Amino acid sequence: MLLLSSALAQQNPAEKEPVQRQQSGMSTGGAHAPVKDALSRPITAGGFVEGAPVIFVDITHAAGLDKFHHRSGTREKRTILETPGSGVALLDYDNDGWLDIYLLNGSTFPALKGKEAPPRAMLLRNNHDGTFTDVTAKAGVANERWGMGVAVGDFDNDGWPDIYVSNFGKNRLYHNNHDGTFTDVAETAGVTLGGWSTGATWGDYDHDGYLDLFVPGYAKFDPDNPPIAGKGDLPAGFCQFRGVDVMCGPRGLPGEGDHLFHNNGDGTFTDVSVKAGVADAKGYYGFSSVFVDVDDDGWVDLAVANDSVPKYLYRNKHDGTFEDISYLSGFALNDDGREQAAMGIAVGDYNRDGKVDFYITNFSDDYNTLYRNEGDAAFADVSFRAGIATLTIPFLGWGCCCAIWMDRNSRRCPRQRAVAWQSLYRREVRRSVICSTTAISMSFSIASIRRPRYCGTRSRIRTTGLP
Repeated sequence: MLLLSSALAQQNPAEKEPVQRQQSGMSTGGAHAPVKDALSRPITAGGFVEGAPVIFVDITHAAGLDKFHHRSGTREKRTILETPGSGVALLDYDNDGWLDIYLLNGSTFPALKGKEAPPRAMLLRNNHDGTFTDVTAKAGVANERWGMGVAVGDFDNDGWPDIYVSNFGKNRLYHNNHDGTFTDVAETAGVTLGGWSTGATWGDYDHDGYLDLFVPGYAKFDPDNPPIAGKGDLPAGFCQFRGVDVMCGPRGLPGEGDHLFHNNGDGTFTDVSVKAGVADAKGYYGFSSVFVDVDDDGWVDLAVANDSVPKYLYRNKHDGTFEDISYLSGFALNDDGREQAAMGIAVGDYNRDGKVDFYITNFSDDYNTLYRNEGDAAFADVSFRAGIATLTIPFLGWGCCCAIWMDRNSRRCPRQRAVAWQSLYRREVRRSVICSTTAISMSFSIASIRRPRYCGTRSRIRTTGLP
């Protein structure tokens, strides 16, 4: 749907880290009854206001976006692979100054086996009049794999945005040919991977002037032998949520590793995950990620939102390696010392103190988490103090984004140095939208051709991963 607006204390990791329980399912808070209004409509704490003024108008059909239909397995969703959605990116792929839309699609088990045509992604070109045209076939970006996340960045510094697609299966790196078409160079570049990749992120972690790529992995999943309660070694009723039979996982499944690819500057990448210290040796379930400078030292750090296990925060050591400060920073767990089922991650300076904060969306029956930056890469969960925790508990959160609009008179420079910048330059006003990596279902990415003149970012394009 397209909507148009009309109007640090230290802690001992060995003591704090939760025990990995051998069970299926997600990490959530306690059970909460559905909150409904008098008409049995599910609501947030705010409820519904009849006759309220219209703030947004649904222009999906008028814009020509309803031609896209997302598919991901069957309606029954018997396996975990079928449950996430897919990513979306906003980018100016043709450098005409107008944002276009790239929508990923999922797939089906028959399609994976070649028994039916796979669902296709869709690239929609902005017609400059509020409508969009499907140019997928011409552009060559149909993907036709089980799409999860998308990240946009100019990896070869030619001034044109390229597209990285995270899939279940091999990933794609679409290089922009400058003529409205793309070429998949993932194999040549060495970034195809395989397995289950999720919300990737671009960032120049070593200050060599080229964007590097981080790709989190979710879980190891065999489509020919999926874990289903009542089959194989799993007893009937083993996989339930609040007494209802559901898909099995992620707990109980082996985790997929994470990968950091160093940009060699010649169109190829080298996997430096182990050397850099970000390979995810614990096998956590990575969902989304973002490169961002959390301690204002001029070097991008790395945050990873993990599902049902502690989150990762890696501090850049300026020598090509990272230090795991997940627990020391307070980012790994929530204020109760509990891991959450993180889905999306957004970056923004919500209290205008010049430091980047994090907002994490989580699984249902749990609150979304706002982490305030206390300085020196220390974070505090202030969700309840900020008054935004309770109203999010009933709902399953997915992708999220922080937006800041700046006019030409603003002297403040947001510190989200490695977040996605979309500069909408006008003669009188420069405005920027800042979005972070998000979860698979709504991996949201915005890219910019031009570096904002009021910020000291090192690369031409800073983009998001997810999902």
